[in-house]
Amino acid sequence: MLPGVAVTARDVNTGNRRAATTSDTGTYAIAGLRPGTYVVTFEHAGFTTVENRGVEMRVGQTTRLMATLRPAAISETITVGARAHLIDIASSDVGDTLTAEDLRDLPTQNRNFVLFAGLVPGVIPNPQTGSESSDALYINGQHQANNSFRVDGGRNDDPLAGSFGGAQVRTAIEAIQEFEVLTAQYDAEFGSATGGVLNAITKSGTNEVRGSAFIFFQNAKWNSMDFFTRREGLQRPDAAFRSEGFTFGGPIIRDRLHYFISFEQSLDQQGQSRFFATRPSLSYSTTEENHILNVLGRADDDLALSLGTCSAIQQDRRSADGAGERARGARFRSQCDCRTGERVR
Repeated sequence: MLPGVAVTARDVNTGNRRAATTSDTGTYAIAGLRPGTYVVTFEHAGFTTVENRGVEMRVGQTTRLMATLRPAAISETITVGARAHLIDIASSDVGDTLTAEDLRDLPTQNRNFVLFAGLVPGVIPNPQTGSESSDALYINGQHQANNSFRVDGGRNDDPLAGSFGGAQVRTAIEAIQEFEVLTAQYDAEFGSATGGVLNAITKSGTNEVRGSAFIFFQNAKWNSMDFFTRREGLQRPDAAFRSEGFTFGGPIIRDRLHYFISFEQSLDQQGQSRFFATRPSLSYSTTEENHILNVLGRADDDLALSLGTCSAIQQDRRSADGAGERARGARFRSQCDCRTGERVR
């Protein structure tokens, strides 16, 4: 094991960098990384430089990355294509992570990303069709009030009702980068939850200007009239639904400062019909209108300071807020054997 190896993790999309230096035992750790694709570089004077490309970081996971540095007479760089980590051996969490591609490609009933938790074993969703309703999730037989919702690691439960009514803030599907669903054996950092923990990570801007636009609509005129409405001779409720919006993000200062904006508005016209068999004259049909705005804006600046040794990083992690660490993504843990040229088991 060789101390003093400079380890740098660079986000491919944003250019943000985090660095660490191996300790006397050749170990290192980089905490607080956002989910994404990284290039990890190992450098030391007099040794070959090893560059690992395509390292995928997922929310809540710890990625172990090893490197072998050999003595080099001249400047030499070895590029390694990273392989996907199928099992996170550093965590006992039971659950799964859904990506932005999953949320985009799979159909949804009411455009609420929380319902996608039903794809994880042990989760039974109870969807609602109303725009102002809350979707219930029953995880491993627990009541919905025993769950905990989070956005970027921060609590997203109602201060009074907790998670009984679902997530307090409904982030638009287009603004979600990853959605982590933990069903059992999660860390003690998640208090006040005996059911499941659901953590949504929002998107951020990148070095490229990117955007998207969408519109979804329904109209009751395309459907047949309700049987009871037709029998009572009432007018068809003018029911309709339309959801439209956009996302937009890009750099303010390349490789340093980025912005992201998400806007969604929904116009929900719900048809209401009531029938009274004993007082037919009181039967009626009407329309209830709901206009909902969902706006998200964020700016990210890379102000992180790299710590000198692995021991310092581990000490900082113990004193940091666990929720913030979970929100940022995962950590690197590994060690380098630079003297013998063999990988440490």
